[in-house]
Amino acid sequence: MSPEREFLIVILSHYLKHHPNKAKDQAIDFCTKYLIQQDQTIRLAEHANLLESRLDEIQIDYQILRIELEREQQKNLSLNRQRQSVELPGFLFSANRHYSKSS
Repeated sequence: MSPEREFLIVILSHYLKHHPNKAKDQAIDFCTKYLIQQDQTIRLAEHANLLESRLDEIQIDYQILRIELEREQQKNLSLNRQRQSVELPGFLFSANRHYSKSS
């Protein structure tokens, strides 16, 4: 038997022995509130675990998207550099302003 249940039995026994007129209603009320609170605590813990699990998934998704974004940015940067390089008759003109005589 769990310590919580033993505690509830002791409380209930005390009320039944020392307060017979009010014992039943008070003991039931106390035990009901206690069990409801325990149930809510368990549900909150389960919900917190689910949220933590979902947060882990979101963080992994974020990291994947960040890596994909960086790759796409590098790809776009490379494409932009290629587009900015134009060959003129006799010279190669590049966006980074290096001029060289073409053969």
